[in-house]
Amino acid sequence: MVVTCPWYFFDATALDKIKPGRMPEDDAFTDKEKRLLCRFCLYPITDNSQKTTQQGRFVHCRTNPAGFTFEFGCYADAPGCSTAGEATTEHTWFPGHSWKLAACRSCGEHLGWLFKGDTSFYGLIQDRLVQEE
Repeated sequence: MVVTCPWYFFDATALDKIKPGRMPEDDAFTDKEKRLLCRFCLYPITDNSQKTTQQGRFVHCRTNPAGFTFEFGCYADAPGCSTAGEATTEHTWFPGHSWKLAACRSCGEHLGWLFKGDTSFYGLIQDRLVQEE
């Protein structure tokens, strides 16, 4: 079954195949007091020390072919994410990079994308993350 996704069209079973993972170990996060959590279930996703830049910026605002606009930040790693679907270069926002969906390991909510090319990074939708208190 194909459904409209905020990024593109994808097999709806891709996100269903994400298996809940165990909680990332505390040592997976180098900046524990600044962890970023899934807004939906408060599962730890990454931390501020993982922020990176692509095309000279941390934050990007892009619109997909379906007309949905996202503001996302770039992170070198996101241990709290699982990826789903086949990697594709179709409609990529970063030339030379393929992408696949990234979701919360705990609740399965779509949090962004994993981009792979000469460098790999996660593009995580900013309003789907909250900073740990």
